[in-house]
Amino acid sequence: INWSFNTVGWLPDNESLYFLSEESGFSHLYVDNVKGGARKSLTSGSFVVCPRGSNPEPYLSRDGTHLYFPANRSHSGRIEIYRVDVATAKLEQLTELGGVTRFVVSPDERSLLLTHSTATRPPELFVQETKTGARPRRGCSLRPASPRALRSRVAGVVPSGMAGFRSGAFAGVRP
Repeated sequence: INWSFNTVGWLPDNESLYFLSEESGFSHLYVDNVKGGARKSLTSGSFVVCPRGSNPEPYLSRDGTHLYFPANRSHSGRIEIYRVDVATAKLEQLTELGGVTRFVVSPDERSLLLTHSTATRPPELFVQETKTGARPRRGCSLRPASPRALRSRVAGVVPSGMAGFRSGAFAGVRP
């Protein structure tokens, strides 16, 4: 059993469950009626729903019609935010930022608070409407105050022999 994929929740009809499963070889969302009936796949393909480093759980809208989740659909290193209609399995890509994106849905479900980073950029905050094609508005950078602070944050996380770590941007910077 892979305990990383044990997400399960009720839909508002009190008869259906949504859950993540690696049954296909990739983590995907499914719906199953507890009173019988066929299991329905909400997502499918050669990508992962809720990959490591992203939100560990999908978000079910208050009315139970949509699940919001991160996935690496276009590339294993690009995690974008998607929404799927629970009834029709229609999938919508909500963000297109590249890199790794995490999200929090606003209380009125009209906006997403996004934390976005890339391999060369530290995390930044964005706000975006929960509509396909909406443009994110930059909030603020979560950059450390100095290269020294950054180096102390990554020390022990990035192997010291990694190319460019001891030279380049951090040359001569000591914690």
